[in-house]
Amino acid sequence: TTRIPDKAQKLLDYLGPYLYRDTTLLVKLCRVLQVELALSTSAGLVAYVERVLQRSILPALMLQPANPALTFEVWDVMQCLPYTTRFRLYGELKEACEATPLLGAAAKLASVEVRRVMRRVTKPSNDREEKDLMRQLGKMLAKVGHGNPIVLMATVVQQIEAYENMIAPVVEALKFLTPMGFDVLTYTLLTRLAMDGREKLKEDGVTVADWLQSLAVFSGHLCKRYAHMEVTAICQYVANQLKDGSSTDLLILRELVAKMACIEPVEDLSEGQIEALAGGETLRLESASSQLHRANVASVQKGVRRLKEALAAGPPDQTLTLPLLIMIAQQKSAVVFNTETRHLKLIGELVDRCNETFLQYSEFFWTALQPAETYRGVLPSVEQLHRQYGLEPEMVFHLHRPLIAGAFTAHAQTACTAEWGAVMEAAKPLMDPDMMEAVSAEMYVTFWSLSLYDLHFPEQRYAADMQQLEQRISNYDSRLSNRHLAKEEVAHLKDERAKTKTVLEKIAEEKGQQEQHVALIHAALQKAKDSWLEGCSNRNDTINRLLQHCIFPRAVFSPCDALFCAKFVEKIHSLSTPYFSTLRYYDLVIEYLTKMVFCCTDHEAARLGVFLSETLRLLLWWRSSESVYEAECASKPGFSNSLTDPSGRKVSLEEFKKLVQLCLKKLTLSLGHCLESKEYMEVRNALLVLTKVVKHFPTDENLVQYIQKRAKQVRDEDPREDLKTLARSYLGMLEMQMRAANPLKHKKKAAEGEGAGKEEHPEGEDAAGQEDGEIPQEPPSDDSKPGNRRPLPQPSQARAREGAKAKEEHALRSAAAMPGKAASVLQSAVSQAIKGEKRKAGGGNQGGAG
Repeated sequence: TTRIPDKAQKLLDYLGPYLYRDTTLLVKLCRVLQVELALSTSAGLVAYVERVLQRSILPALMLQPANPALTFEVWDVMQCLPYTTRFRLYGELKEACEATPLLGAAAKLASVEVRRVMRRVTKPSNDREEKDLMRQLGKMLAKVGHGNPIVLMATVVQQIEAYENMIAPVVEALKFLTPMGFDVLTYTLLTRLAMDGREKLKEDGVTVADWLQSLAVFSGHLCKRYAHMEVTAICQYVANQLKDGSSTDLLILRELVAKMACIEPVEDLSEGQIEALAGGETLRLESASSQLHRANVASVQKGVRRLKEALAAGPPDQTLTLPLLIMIAQQKSAVVFNTETRHLKLIGELVDRCNETFLQYSEFFWTALQPAETYRGVLPSVEQLHRQYGLEPEMVFHLHRPLIAGAFTAHAQTACTAEWGAVMEAAKPLMDPDMMEAVSAEMYVTFWSLSLYDLHFPEQRYAADMQQLEQRISNYDSRLSNRHLAKEEVAHLKDERAKTKTVLEKIAEEKGQQEQHVALIHAALQKAKDSWLEGCSNRNDTINRLLQHCIFPRAVFSPCDALFCAKFVEKIHSLSTPYFSTLRYYDLVIEYLTKMVFCCTDHEAARLGVFLSETLRLLLWWRSSESVYEAECASKPGFSNSLTDPSGRKVSLEEFKKLVQLCLKKLTLSLGHCLESKEYMEVRNALLVLTKVVKHFPTDENLVQYIQKRAKQVRDEDPREDLKTLARSYLGMLEMQMRAANPLKHKKKAAEGEGAGKEEHPEGEDAAGQEDGEIPQEPPSDDSKPGNRRPLPQPSQARAREGAKAKEEHALRSAAAMPGKAASVLQSAVSQAIKGEKRKAGGGNQGGAG
């Protein structure tokens, strides 16, 4: 209990808020309570201090004129209490303002003053003018906030919710607040976030509400700028929401990590940015993260340290560092089953947010818990993450990859098998018993332990970025040669030139290191590849199991992993891995991939497009010329005509071309049918995939017309505006790609479209006598040429053409629905080619089915 006499306690209870009339007494009381809490933290004493703060000190502070010294004295007492108790006292004071006329009048006067100041907050034209204006307004706000922080923060937060463009100037203006003011601001933010009856999504049911987006960004900026913000309380709120099954508030955690640790979510990247993800850390930041590495390194490290300390605050069993990571990963799986809605678009959006936040937070997790031994001590084992916490294999290996990648590298360098063997034993619980008969544990763990950095050396990307940096340095030198520059501008240019020079040197150093590393990994894989499938008893199922448990789960996990999957298969093909059928793999990839389109979210469909784009690029490269085919395919076991005999007869280039053409037609039909579907997600995902593969598919004119026709139907006839926008964007990209591939042909078409030929075909028929967008199976006859046709088709001709169209569609579906076995596909293609040759020898003029 307190050592304050009973008589003094009764007088304090009698005075209540009127204690404000004697400032000296109020200060002495605060100092006495501070000493008492420093000497003892018994439950009775804490309860008494809370009662004095509630009844006397905090109400008296509201009635005092602006007195920052008194505010600091009160804060010295308040900071001895946990934030949960402080926030409860703020809530009780807020209720007292509504019940007590004297406090209500003081709150009303403060509210009027705050609104008067906030009306002057604008976005000035330049930084210097902004700082001068915000300094004046900040002092005016702080003057109000010294005595009435609750009123001030409530008004400020409401203004931020309504006007997002006020975030930056308001954050600048709040720099004169006291620590107690920032504590009250944290309480106010959480109160507004947890307020009942507010929809966190817009009317479309998918997009985050503007007020929540504004508060999340505001919280991120505040926590980065001001150390007195109670970051632990904000993170605890996010954790509580995840416990309740709500993933919308993950947006707040994303903003905290992005602003404080400078780790931005990596999505919607260009092809060059995805390629740069294979490089070193500096190259990745230079290409994909808006040059965040040029920020103040000390400031970034300080933000990481503060966020780490906030998550680790409290007793060891109540920290948030690991629980947040586990709950984010679990929420991704739970949201599919627990979300009370039938709208697939909303469920897909929630899954994407969880996955994006997991990737961002896991990167912060690895960055903050350095060195690696600290990370290893905090992270649960592979088996615990999978069996006890229910995480999917792709998430488990993503978290453990920094640790097991080191084991693989050590195994490659020193041939030490103890640590690598322990990793394989730990991974076996994640493998099905049936899978181990088709894919060895070593191949499975090797796939999941490596990263894109280990397999692919982006030499061209290194050269391009280094050239850009050298050009930038040259531009700085050119500008510095001007003698009429002001001293401040000269200093700024010299500083930027020095930073750019440092980045250039780092990238050059990383380039040499990665080149050696990739060569080392290649040598290790070359040694290990013979044993991957040697002891497997069910090699006929190897490709199926590899796709099901390795390729597809990782390909849709992140853009970097999507590119890795394509590069990994290319690597094991180039290594001449025994019993790995490259032909069967690519045949099944096309067959299964088209069925996965409907099962994906938006981001997963885009990643699937990245994987498919790299896959098609490789296939088209192999069939481009006989020299390429002979060098990279003709002698490889993966191109053997037999699945069980790697040394058997190899497939010829002509046979391979027929197989690739069948795969392209199968892909065309599948994506075309997706575009014709009535399901929103199927159409959207098909357009997202097509957008990613536009540089490599479709390339044949007939396939282009088939896809183009159905994309135009979506653009012109679909009532959903977002699908129309996607279709319009894809058609523009496809048109640009076709013009770049064949500019002369497009010029000729444009010239013909302006001539009389355009008037001869009002029905929109092409020169082959077939409707635009259909895939012809036979070459056009002479009778179908524009000069030999009548202007308008007769009904009998239209019916005949419809019958021919149905037969062609049936023939194409039959070809596309062939069994997934490469041997049967090749035999069918070869037999059709032989029949075509016989018909040619007999005077026929029809081509083969390939």
